[in-house]
Amino acid sequence: MKSVTFSDVKNLKNPVFVDVRSPKEFIEDHIPGALNLPLFSDWEREVIGKIYKFQGVSQAKLAGLNFLSPKLPRMVNEILKYKEQGDVVIYCWRGGLRSFVLAEILRMVDIYVYRLEGGYKSYRREVVKFFETVENLHPIVLYGMTGVGKTKILENLQRQGLPVLNLEKLANHRGSVFGHLGLEPQPSQKFFESKLYEVLKDLQGIPFLTEGESQKIGKLFIPRGLFKKMQKAPVVLLELPEEKRIENLMFEYKAEKIDIELFIKALQSITPYLGRAKVEKLIEDLRMRRFYDFTKTLLLDYYDPLYKKSTAYLQNIKKVISGKDIDELTAKVGEFWREVAGGKQK
Repeated sequence: MKSVTFSDVKNLKNPVFVDVRSPKEFIEDHIPGALNLPLFSDWEREVIGKIYKFQGVSQAKLAGLNFLSPKLPRMVNEILKYKEQGDVVIYCWRGGLRSFVLAEILRMVDIYVYRLEGGYKSYRREVVKFFETVENLHPIVLYGMTGVGKTKILENLQRQGLPVLNLEKLANHRGSVFGHLGLEPQPSQKFFESKLYEVLKDLQGIPFLTEGESQKIGKLFIPRGLFKKMQKAPVVLLELPEEKRIENLMFEYKAEKIDIELFIKALQSITPYLGRAKVEKLIEDLRMRRFYDFTKTLLLDYYDPLYKKSTAYLQNIKKVISGKDIDELTAKVGEFWREVAGGKQK
């Protein structure tokens, strides 16, 4: 059995992280790309914890052995499959008994893996430390009224190979009152930060493009250090004709396929801003499937006024880019980035 620190993992050949913690622990946060091969189910882990509390460590270990033994042949076979992909790195909560036991059993049958020193906690410390020292991050922030297509532009540019941080994609949220509709549930705050770290560690020292956001995206928060960096970053202001913004917004929310009842439920939260009469008209437009009228009213009477109240970014504007559609804006933003970065790409 060999131990390896997280900072030294990069020296391994195609490292394959195997997280042996319970499914609940894994969902809360894990190293992005890691495979979950739990020694114990959530229920088994809870039972072992209670035995440890009331009967002591020896009885808890025996219970763990009873739960684990029937699973070992399958787990060994899984590890053999993972080893075909690269160097296997096993980790548990803090580099303790769970990863040690599995690594030792594997060693006994001549299967050699690495064990992450300090376990998940050592990785988490690395993530927290990263966001405390963000001097080497250089964002260029896209702003523009709702429907201008900022997220789509970022996706287009990322496909072209430009360095991009797509916050809404990582957060599974569009950053608005309807931002969660039609998307998978948001990750935990810790896993959101892990996904951010995974992207940003490779963008250090490179000007990268991202979208202007409030610090809160749905239920998640952009780490404070990164958010402060974005607030001081150069801004590119994007402009599109009103009709095109309406069209983009209808496409983004897949108007013809939306769950109308979910939209109506979300509308209730903006009644204080629009008033009861206007919200009732929006609900009527939805029920009658007048999606164009619904989108136009929402854009002009809710999103645009809300956007105009946020003016902090104005002092950082370095470039105003206008276009007839998203493709033209994409091309112009790409040109601007190349001017700023001197052609340097990720």
